[in-house]
Amino acid sequence: MDDVTSTESPSPETVSACKAITTSLLLAVKMHSMYSPEHVNCQEALGRLQNELDTFLREHEDLRLEVEKDRLLYGGEVVYKGAVKDGDIAFALFRDGMLDITFQKGIEVDETNALVKILHHYKSLSGDAEGDIVTALWEGRLPHIKYNAAEHILDSESDADTITQEDRKKQLLNSIEQKSITPSGALDVRMIAEELLIGSQQLKEFQEIDFSSLELSEEEALKLRDLVKEEEERDTTGEVLEMAADILRGTENEALFEAILVYLEEQLVGSFKHKDLSASFRILKGMRQIGKLSEEKRPWALPLIKDFFKRISEEKSLSRLGDVLATEEKHQIKKAGKVLLLLPPEAIGALSSMIHTASSPGQKALLKAIVVLAGRDLDKFEEVLERADEVTALRLVGLLRLMEDQKVAEVLVRITRHSSEAVRKEAFKIIVEQKLWIPEKIMNLIEDQSISIRNAFIRYLGTRRSEPAAERLVEYLRSHKFGINEDNYLLACFEALGRCGTEKSIPFLEQTLLGGSWFSKWRSSARRRGAALALSEIGTDQAKKILKLASSSLYPGLKEAAGSVMKKRRGPGAHK
Repeated sequence: MDDVTSTESPSPETVSACKAITTSLLLAVKMHSMYSPEHVNCQEALGRLQNELDTFLREHEDLRLEVEKDRLLYGGEVVYKGAVKDGDIAFALFRDGMLDITFQKGIEVDETNALVKILHHYKSLSGDAEGDIVTALWEGRLPHIKYNAAEHILDSESDADTITQEDRKKQLLNSIEQKSITPSGALDVRMIAEELLIGSQQLKEFQEIDFSSLELSEEEALKLRDLVKEEEERDTTGEVLEMAADILRGTENEALFEAILVYLEEQLVGSFKHKDLSASFRILKGMRQIGKLSEEKRPWALPLIKDFFKRISEEKSLSRLGDVLATEEKHQIKKAGKVLLLLPPEAIGALSSMIHTASSPGQKALLKAIVVLAGRDLDKFEEVLERADEVTALRLVGLLRLMEDQKVAEVLVRITRHSSEAVRKEAFKIIVEQKLWIPEKIMNLIEDQSISIRNAFIRYLGTRRSEPAAERLVEYLRSHKFGINEDNYLLACFEALGRCGTEKSIPFLEQTLLGGSWFSKWRSSARRRGAALALSEIGTDQAKKILKLASSSLYPGLKEAAGSVMKKRRGPGAHK
């Protein structure tokens, strides 16, 4: 058995086994990107990876892979060599701050499958991918997969792991805590901003390159000088934001934490105004990650972070973002789309108000973001929909088609009582499109003010046999007073009863067709014709027997009702 913690290198057999495992891991991730998780190819690739891990861990305590920019190592030996490019597994792990990842004895297939899904989702940078590999593993709580990661939040490529640089950051933190206190004892946000800017410049100066110490060709030296010059001339916003994030990550001073949040809020709103959406993305992504890190270590910070997101979700904070979405600049709108996905559900209201002024690509970005945010909190979405104007409400209702939340049906039911006819009609249309059979929950539509909605609902009731639906329809036919101009609607209701009704509906229909005073039986009646129509739709032997009895009656009203139906249904035309 190899002991990779010793100075000895692992045996060739062990290295070969590790290479096979990394190959299987790459194959499983690749299959996941090509097929659905249930596909046989995905299942076989996952099974192969799990078997190889189980075999290895029967002989070893664990499997620890060290992560470098373009490769994975085991015991100092390279077991996977990739490339520094988007989509490469080793580079993705390195990019997200992973130092090493360890598989321990007892790992189960669910954990392996979760890892494959995480790597598939985050291996490439994407506007749709929120978070990173390290955060996803932390959230996944996989008991037999351990890892060590660098503690950088906003800039995964910052070279901040030297002791001297960390010392500078600690000095800056102490300086801010000491200098930013006003005579009243409160923290001065402006002073904090100044200290952050000075600190970022000091760190930048501290990292100046001595070209004389490098053995470079003249051409290489010129290129390097150009790169350094470009770095020196760039805006210091990135460094300031990183510094603010480091303070939020490290401080236990609640007042300082809150003051930094106020500063970041100002910077975020300013980035919207100046259309610096890269800075907007950095701030929001960093704040989301800080929130996750605070869940266990600093629960006192969570209400402050929640308030931060609530404030930046208000219309007054996001309004300048609407200026970007009103343009046709696809590159900027793509950036804006990434920013929108980092907002909390509380932002749905402000985003909805931007739809009218947004350009076509801007509207697409907004509607996509609203769907994603509604998926996180459908109640917030419904609150916005209830108070929206008719045009906006119609847009929002249409988005329910794209949502998979189990509560969507409940929302649609409530929207069928909306004050707008157009909104009610759209909600019912979605119910029909999605083949939701919930007649007992939307019986209110049978008395809707809109005749088109009433007729559509009656047709919906007649699409399948349903004893509960038939019972509700019988109750409605018994109690509702139809007007003299509603004969056609009355007949449609009876026809729907015939299509959804069962044997239990027959006594009511028999009484309606054959009952009544002798005087009423002498004249034609829409109700009798409707009952005859329903019986013919039910089409059972008992129903046919009642129709035959009516057709042979001496009363003209009964005979006419049954006769008109039997003419239409003569032959094998009964609905079963």
